[in-house]
Amino acid sequence: MLDWNLKATWDGAYSAGIETPYGLRIVPGYWRKVQRYYPSGAIRKVEGLGNRLQNGPSDEVCIVGCGFGYLAERFQEVYPGNGVAAVDTSAYVQSRAALTEDADLITMIAGLGLDHSLGEGAALFSALDTGETKALLAINDIDIAAARGVAAVKALFGIQGGRKIDYIVSDDILPTLTDAEAVTLSAAMGDIGRTVVHLVTPGLADGSDKAGGAREDLDYNWHSLSEWRALVGPDRVASIQDFTEAP
Repeated sequence: MLDWNLKATWDGAYSAGIETPYGLRIVPGYWRKVQRYYPSGAIRKVEGLGNRLQNGPSDEVCIVGCGFGYLAERFQEVYPGNGVAAVDTSAYVQSRAALTEDADLITMIAGLGLDHSLGEGAALFSALDTGETKALLAINDIDIAAARGVAAVKALFGIQGGRKIDYIVSDDILPTLTDAEAVTLSAAMGDIGRTVVHLVTPGLADGSDKAGGAREDLDYNWHSLSEWRALVGPDRVASIQDFTEAP
């Protein structure tokens, strides 16, 4: 399985097509502009989730495996009355959350053989630079499956004991876990939220690759939606691609 504490893992798992006056360029990396502000990123996820959750104006929502919190940010934007918390234990995320992307953009553009201050390189830098830090929300470094993880997440919402928040959502992290780890995570999430939802990239029937993918990638634990549902039921499991939900 991949090590999500490393920048190289994030850069290798994500890419985007950036259109500039010089044409379309596929760039590697997990960039705020793409994941937070492009319609295909957090905007699409919250629209799809909102249709599924039917959350109210003052619900409490926790995003687990939030990365830099883009899904949580969008939730706050669309549902300003919601109490939203973002949780991620990745050392890479924790170390970069308060930094801008300028240095990383310059390095990435140089890796394409371009100068970030000239021509296409400058156009790419302008297209991707937000002038913001990687994260605008607090990214809480809490392992919810650890001994005090459940209590620590509840404390973010000012609750304790048997009370639960309304929704807890994992953002495409089940395929990065073993089956046993997924079951442990599911149990912890169920101790926190009344409704547990897992967004996942679904796998093919033979478990060898993501649905619709052109390559076999054995660094992930691929399961179909129904297989994940059987493993982590009674949690809800939905495709991150079209929000189809497992029965």
